[in-house]
Amino acid sequence: MTANVTVNGSIHGTISFLAQECLLQNRKTDFESDIWSLGIRVTEFITLSVAWDDVFASESQKSELEKLKCAMAAKQLPKICFKVPLKWKLLVEGCLKFTPAERPKAKDLALLTF
Repeated sequence: MTANVTVNGSIHGTISFLAQECLLQNRKTDFESDIWSLGIRVTEFITLSVAWDDVFASESQKSELEKLKCAMAAKQLPKICFKVPLKWKLLVEGCLKFTPAERPKAKDLALLTF
């Protein structure tokens, strides 16, 4: 797996952590996309799994970037999101909203208790 490749161009970052608006709409990263990235990272920490492995492992001849874009265009979340324990579900589901404005603000996440 080479998901740690940085996307070149106007957007920079590890593709598996980039929000769909960055990958599909070429938006630059911002606070809202950082919240998406946090959701992916927390999910990986909690499940001890790598996000998007199932997408990257598909038999398609497409690049990992193209595979991820297809998954996000279909509003698909990493399968590991469904393995998140209930106490973390609110945080992960909030961070991984496909509409950036619907994602929680960092100050709101700081108020969550576990």
